[in-house]
Amino acid sequence: EMMGRPLEECETLGQVQHTSTVQVQGWCDGKGFRAVVKEW
Repeated sequence: EMMGRPLEECETLGQVQHTSTVQVQGWCDGKGFRAVVKEW
């Protein structure tokens, strides 16, 4: 359950579009590695 939650949160955050938030562009989920790709 804990492993899937961050990906679910990334999917939700990827749908948020607001001037006060940084846009989530995507994510990577590899062996022992996770990263969220955000607009900067």
